[in-house]
Amino acid sequence: MTSRTSMYINSVTKLNLITLCCLDSSMDKDVMLPDEKTISYRKSSVLIERSFWIGAAMLVLSIISFVVLSDVFKGFLSISDIGNRVGLSLSGYFWGYIPIVPTVLAIVGFIYILYGELKVYFREYIITSSKIVIKEGIINKRSSVLLPSKIEDVNVDLGLFERVLKLGKVIIVMQMDSRPPVIMGGVKEPYKLQADILKLIGKSTDDSMESGTRKENTDDNGNDKNS
Repeated sequence: MTSRTSMYINSVTKLNLITLCCLDSSMDKDVMLPDEKTISYRKSSVLIERSFWIGAAMLVLSIISFVVLSDVFKGFLSISDIGNRVGLSLSGYFWGYIPIVPTVLAIVGFIYILYGELKVYFREYIITSSKIVIKEGIINKRSSVLLPSKIEDVNVDLGLFERVLKLGKVIIVMQMDSRPPVIMGGVKEPYKLQADILKLIGKSTDDSMESGTRKENTDDNGNDKNS
C-alpha cells in the first residue's frame, strides 16, 4: 500500500472518530415524574440501520477506487490533473491533489453513516416504574408513552442477521386493535428487556387488584367496612 493511500485511509478514519466523539451521551429526563425510578434504559444499535451499511460500503468502494484509479488512470485522478487538462494550474493548492471519485464516495458514505448514528443516538427506550417511553427523531422529536395496563403481549423476534450481531427486537402488542405493535429494535439482551416489561405489567396488575380490593372494603366516607 502506497503512502498516499495510507494518508487517505487515515484521514477518513480520523474524521469518523472525531465526529462520533463529539456526540453528547447525556440522557434527557423530561419524561420522568418526581417519584419515578428508571428500571431499564436501552439504545438501539447502529448495526440495524440500513444507512450505516450503505455508508460503510461506500467507504470501502472509496478506498478500492482510490487504489484502482491510482494505477489505471494516473493522469486523470485529482482536481489538479483535471485542471491541467483544461489549462488551469492548480498544483500550488493543497485541494488540487484531492482525488475526485474516491473523495466523493467517502463524503457520501460518511454522510450515510452519520445519519444512521444520529438516528440511533436520538432513539431511546426507557422503562420506568410506571410506564414505557420511546423517544426518537433527529429534528422532530417524538415521544410515545405506553402504559403497562394497556399492553396485551410482549414478544421477542430474532432474525438470522440479528443473531449474528447478538441483537433482537422486542415487539409490544397493545390491547387496542387500531394501534400497530410497538417495535423496540436493535437492542442487546432482548429477553432481559422483555422480562423487565413483563415485571412492570405484573406490578401494574397487582397494584390495580390491590386498589380494587381496598376500594371494595371502604365505604363512601373512606372508612373500613370490616372494622
